[in-house]
Amino acid sequence: MIALLKSLPLTFYSRPFYFDLVRQGQGIGMGFILLLTLLGTLAFAAQSHKSFQMFAQDFQALAEGMPELTMKDGKLSVDAPMPYTIDLSKAFQDLDASMSHESGAETLPSLLRIDTTYQIQSMDALLKEMTSENIVALVTADKVVTRRTGRDAVEIRDIGKYPNGTFTHEKWLALGESVSRWVFPFVTVVMASGLFVVNFVAAFFVALVALVISPLFKISTSLSAMMRLATAIALPVGVVAMAMPLSGAARVLLWAGYIGFALWSARGRSAEA
Repeated sequence: MIALLKSLPLTFYSRPFYFDLVRQGQGIGMGFILLLTLLGTLAFAAQSHKSFQMFAQDFQALAEGMPELTMKDGKLSVDAPMPYTIDLSKAFQDLDASMSHESGAETLPSLLRIDTTYQIQSMDALLKEMTSENIVALVTADKVVTRRTGRDAVEIRDIGKYPNGTFTHEKWLALGESVSRWVFPFVTVVMASGLFVVNFVAAFFVALVALVISPLFKISTSLSAMMRLATAIALPVGVVAMAMPLSGAARVLLWAGYIGFALWSARGRSAEA
C-alpha cells in the first residue's frame, strides 16, 4: 500500500513511471483499482456522514413514535386512533442529501398512513387521494398500498397471509437503534463494492481501447499490460473527478488524453518526468 501511495502522484505526470509499468510491470494493476476505490469511499464517507447521522436520528424518532401493531387471523390492528399518519419527509430529505451531497432542498411531506378502517372502493379515487395528500404508503387491515413515484399508479399487496404476531413499541425502539447504528456502515460498504465494480469495468474498457490503438504508437503489448496502464490512468482521472464536477464529455476527453500520454510514454525514455 505504501508503494501504491508513493506512485499516486507519478500517475499524473511521469513518463518513466508509465514506461516501467507497461514494459516491466506484473499483474493487472488491481492495487490501483483498490486504491481508487478506497479514495472514493473515503470521499463519500466524509461528504455523507453528517447527513446519515441526521437520517439515523430522524428514523429513531419515527421508531419512538410508532404504535404497537398486531396481526391476528389475517387482520392488522393498531394500538392508536385511526387514521395514524407518520411524516417521513424529514428522514427522506436527509437520506437524499446523504446520497446526493446536497442539503437544504425543500420537499413535500411524504406520509405513511395506517388506517385499519379504510375500505378501498375505487382505484382511481385511491390514487387521487394518495397523490393529493402525498401519501407514499397506506396500510389497511389486510393490505399495503404503495404509490409509484412518477407514475400514475398504485400497487396493492395482501398482508392477510402474514403470521400472527405483535410488533411491540420496544421492538420499534430496537429497530430504530439498529438502523441508527448500522445504516451508515452498511451503505458505505455497498458504495465501496459498487465503486470497485464500476472502476474495474471502466479500466477494462479503457484497456481494450488502449490495446486496439497501441499499434499507432508502435507498441507491441498485451491485455494485462494495458490493464495496468488503464488502472493507473484511473487514479488521476478519478481524483480529478472527485475534486471537481466533470461533464461526461470532459471525462471522456480526460481519459483519452491520459491514454495517449501513457502510450506515448511507453514508447521509450526520451523524456523524463
